[in-house]
Amino acid sequence: HEFSHIISKESSRLIALVQDTLLLTKQNIHIDKKKINLATLVEEILNTSQPLLDEKHLSLQTDIAPISQVTNRQMVHSIFENLIENAIKYNHTDGKVTVSAERKGKEVVLTIADTGNGIDETFRERIFEPFFRVDKSRSRKIGGVGLGLAMVREIVQVHDGEIEVHGNEQGGTTFEVKMSIERLTIKSQV
Repeated sequence: HEFSHIISKESSRLIALVQDTLLLTKQNIHIDKKKINLATLVEEILNTSQPLLDEKHLSLQTDIAPISQVTNRQMVHSIFENLIENAIKYNHTDGKVTVSAERKGKEVVLTIADTGNGIDETFRERIFEPFFRVDKSRSRKIGGVGLGLAMVREIVQVHDGEIEVHGNEQGGTTFEVKMSIERLTIKSQV
């Protein structure tokens, strides 16, 4: 039973790796648009992340404005999922994760912040490179191969948006994604 669980988990990880790699090579960008509700989408991700939040005794603060938009659900899900997962994985025990989404004029601004160790300013642009890891010694313990943030940036660019990373008052990291409401309908790259 234990081995089948490990095999299943690793199979899922490999499938995700292949999907991420295909997305990065722009071979798997589907312009499948549906109306989504950001609050519902974030709630789904947080529900699946709850065991990790509980394990690290992390508090969670959310402030998601009622924003509905026609866009590619899978892509926007990947943005939130990767950024929330990183905010949890690289956070301190008893820390905090903050997730917000708001409409500012003609933009949607997504913000995910943590109270972890932060990212040294010299690495902040490099973290978006495929396979780059700030601390390679923690890679095996934490997991992943360094494609998540590269994929997030690619998705944001497909949506004609911007992603920024900076330190915050708690010593952690804040990611801010800005995407135009009109451009959430995705520019075609295939």
